[in-house]
Amino acid sequence: MELSGAIITVAMGLIAAGVAIWGIRSQREIALKRTTLDMISQAERDQDIIEAQARFSQLAAQPSGLAPYAERNKLGTDDVDKIRIVLNQYEIFAIGIKRGIIDEELYFLWFKSGLLTHWRYAEPFIIRLRALTGSDVLFREFEWLVERARNRP
Repeated sequence: MELSGAIITVAMGLIAAGVAIWGIRSQREIALKRTTLDMISQAERDQDIIEAQARFSQLAAQPSGLAPYAERNKLGTDDVDKIRIVLNQYEIFAIGIKRGIIDEELYFLWFKSGLLTHWRYAEPFIIRLRALTGSDVLFREFEWLVERARNRP
């Protein structure tokens, strides 16, 4: 009878540990989704980001697109600053996803089509900027995020 009591005690301990682990994972998932929603909500209300996105879209709609803004004489202008604000937002979200701070699935539910559209507009600018600065790491996190999005159904 002692052996069966020990087995029951061990089994109950394993069940309790399983429930605790499930609870921790569940709370982490909820916190991750909450953080993601908070960041998205903050970005949607941030006036600087809203203005930057509007200007980004205006510049991207021009026949020449964004690429001409990656020239030395344009760097530091308000238009380039607006472009960089938009691109930096994608960098921040990409880093958050890579580090497990932002929920990738929830992020893509909200931003995937905009992300891919903005990359299409920004890629010529980024390529020129990388060539101009000699830095091929500029906006790599954004590029990584685009590849993740393209590989999702």
